Amino acid sequence: MSNRNSYYSYVGQCMIDAMPQTLKERLFTVTEHGGINPEEESPRFVAKHLSAYYFAKRFADGSVLEIGSGDGYGASLLAETANEVTGIDLFQKNVDLARSKYKRSNLKFLKMSATALDLSNQSFDLVVSFQVIEHIPQGELLQYISEIKRTLKKDGKACLSTLNLKKNQKPGQPYDKSPHHDKEFMPSEFKDFLAPLFRRVELYGLYPTPKHLFFERVKKSGLNRLFPSHADPIKQYFDRMTVSDFRWLAKTNLEGCMDLMAVCHA
Repeated sequence: MSNRNSYYSYVGQCMIDAMPQTLKERLFTVTEHGGINPEEESPRFVAKHLSAYYFAKRFADGSVLEIGSGDGYGASLLAETANEVTGIDLFQKNVDLARSKYKRSNLKFLKMSATALDLSNQSFDLVVSFQVIEHIPQGELLQYISEIKRTLKKDGKACLSTLNLKKNQKPGQPYDKSPHHDKEFMPSEFKDFLAPLFRRVELYGLYPTPKHLFFERVKKSGLNRLFPSHADPIKQYFDRMTVSDFRWLAKTNLEGCMDLMAVCHA
């Protein structure tokens, strides 16, 4: 591990040691979970998550690392264009499942911690880590990002996504934060957190297409109740959703987007 990462670990531990015992007892701990299983989720949910991989696929023409590969569906997609893809996950169950489901000569899955990558310096053209940063204990976030930077080749890119806390918090309602999440980000603080470690950071937001937005509004209006289930055009639309029903946009104000995507230039 680099001196910089050792320093971040030391600082993080000092911060924890200085906390009152009652606060230490409430510290976030990572619990095992399987991530996304495309066969068990709704078409909308799967399309929303796949959209991040289709966004990153334009950069996936060399060596690619995915941190937090889950069941492997995204790494397999990137392997369609990349020379080689390595997917890592903290949980052996996920690694075993990915190896059994997705078999390509240019694709491999390994058990590894996101904050202690057993990988060579500057070994990947692209690192992706989607909906992972919120699962990292807050005291280890700098180490997580530093490991991504360390494994990127010169002029490589990292694509990192997370939910948009601003969008998820509803005015006047208590926020039901996932027990699997620690630090969640507003758009401006996400970019501000990443910017010091990278040469340049570009931020994008995930939005529904106009057609998608129209059907969302019709569904909320209750008009779908006028149709029998087998002839409901709203239901049929949502049952057939694909990544084409979402779009990543670069805007000055991203507070209304569903998810955030940072493209970080090494």
